[in-house]
Amino acid sequence: MADKENKDGMSEDGNGTEGSEESEGGMLEEKAAGQQTVTLEGALEELGRTRAALRTANAEAADRRRKLAALEKAEQERADAELSEKERLEKQLAEAQEARAKAEAVVNDVLLKTAVTLAAAKAGFIDAGVAYQLADLAGVEIGEDGEVAGVDKALKALAKGKPYLLKQEGGQQPDINAGKRGDGEKGQTDLEAIKRRFGI
Repeated sequence: MADKENKDGMSEDGNGTEGSEESEGGMLEEKAAGQQTVTLEGALEELGRTRAALRTANAEAADRRRKLAALEKAEQERADAELSEKERLEKQLAEAQEARAKAEAVVNDVLLKTAVTLAAAKAGFIDAGVAYQLADLAGVEIGEDGEVAGVDKALKALAKGKPYLLKQEGGQQPDINAGKRGDGEKGQTDLEAIKRRFGI
């Protein structure tokens, strides 16, 4: 019981373990308070430095973003200009090809007409232009060198089918009005026959 009282007594007079714990706690609090003040001041200084560094970093980042945006815009404009140039060149090429095709068609028509009319005149057609219009020229081909092939065959077929388009032997032209004359005088033209009939 004495031990119990001793323990109680120690605890009661404050010289025991509880008293020492309280005094150690007070010292810790004072140390923590002192360190907190130093740490707070250091933390504020560190915060100020961090804020300054952050402002600098943000300014640099904003500057880099502006530069990047400017570079991207310039690159896009260059790509658009290049694409536009490409499209312009493609359009010019298409127009040139179309003009060439039209010119080739005109040249081919001239070559074909010239070849047919020359061959028709040599073959003895009365009117070479008519022969050109009536001849079936589907089998006629124009080579890359400008030579026309198949004209004679087309004109022979035309002469066989329409022999009246050819000149008569001896140079005399056929009388195309021979079958149309009625009771009129020989050699009378259609106009004269019409005038005589209606009394004009």
